[in-house]
Parts: sequence; structure tokens; C-alpha cells
Amino acid sequence: MRIIHALWVVLLAAPVAQAQTFNFWNLTAPTTGSNFLPTSGVSGTCTSGDICSSNGGALTFSATGGISVAASGTYNGSSAIVVQDHYAAPETGAGLGVYHTINPINSSDDNVTFGEVLKLHFSQAVQLGSVGFNNDGHTATFASGQYFQYSLDGTNWTTKALAGSVNLNLTTQDIYFRTDGTSAVPTKDQFYVSSVVAAVPEPETYAMMLAGLGLMGAVVRRRSSAKQV
Repeated sequence: MRIIHALWVVLLAAPVAQAQTFNFWNLTAPTTGSNFLPTSGVSGTCTSGDICSSNGGALTFSATGGISVAASGTYNGSSAIVVQDHYAAPETGAGLGVYHTINPINSSDDNVTFGEVLKLHFSQAVQLGSVGFNNDGHTATFASGQYFQYSLDGTNWTTKALAGSVNLNLTTQDIYFRTDGTSAVPTKDQFYVSSVVAAVPEPETYAMMLAGLGLMGAVVRRRSSAKQV
């Protein structure tokens, strides 16, 4: 019994995951050198200062710990353009949104609004923690009665209140975001996804768990043999 208890103490003390943050809002003047920019998927056609994917393409971002995420968009089920919105320098950006139409001269449809879906596909399954949101005015303040929906498969949706930071605490490789979709005012719940905190279990944790399970099995077998003698 002491061996099993000690083993559980070691397992509980082991590092479960390393959190990594995707700061999609961190789109500042290029001279700062601190931007969180896409590593691939950027299209040359976009409004001035924003960063856009090609129609139906994805912007891929990499965090410092090795996880990458591809952001893509749809509008009423059809391919759309995902955008990393900016402010005029030296301010920072607002986050990720979706264009269902694009006009390089003048287009204000750069967040997630009615009929648009933003999909995040991680390079591996992650423990998804908090998700940050900004409103259409580029701040993290939302009024009571503003909602978003998320889905892990693009079919089954869960509704939550919009806020500057929302804890989801779930494990997934894909997550979809859209507006509530039931509002009488289609633009009321529009938002940007400003950040995501995700974590992947450490490899040594898996090894420790397997070793622990093996040790527990050996203890159980030895006790069973002793009872039969």
C-alpha cells in the first residue's frame, strides 16, 4: 500500500502540461520586432495593415513551445478569408476575424460576425485553457447579453457569454467559433479572437504514468500470488 501511495504522490507532482500562448492581438509596427505573425499562408491581397489568408486558405501561427495552429474561415458554409486585424501603429491589433467579402480599399468586415465561422486547427491535441476576445471597437469589454458559440466538430455548438477572457478547459485539436446566431441584430455579438492559451502533456509525464501503471500491476500480481500460496 505504501508503494502505491508513494507512486501516486510522484505522478501528481509530475508536470502535466506546458502552457503556450497565441497572442493574435500582437500585431504592431514591424520595427518593434515583437509581433506575433503568421509563419505561412499570407496572401498579398488585403486591406492596408491587416494580414489575410487566401480565400479558403489558412494563416498558420507557431508558439514558442512548438505547437502550431492554422486559422481558417467560412461564410454560410463557403470558403472565406481569415484576417489578423491591426490598429494604426504604434497600437496593437485586435485579433483574428473573417472576411466574407474583401475590398482592399474599404472593408470593415474583419471580425467574426453573423454567418461567419473561424476555425482553429492545432498541430496536435491540446488542453485548451482560456480564449481571449475583443469587441468590434477593439477592446475587451462586452455588454451583458452578448454571446459566442464554440464547437469541436463544426456541428454541435455550445453558447457562452462573451468576455475579455473565457475559460474553456477542454481537450481538442479543432475548435470553431461563431456568433450566437439567434440575435435579432446580426452584428450585436461580433468579436475577434484575440488570444488562445493551449498546453500539451509533457513526454516524461506519459513515460512516468506507464512506468507507474506497470509497477502497480506488478504489485497486484504479487499480492494475488501470495494469497494463492
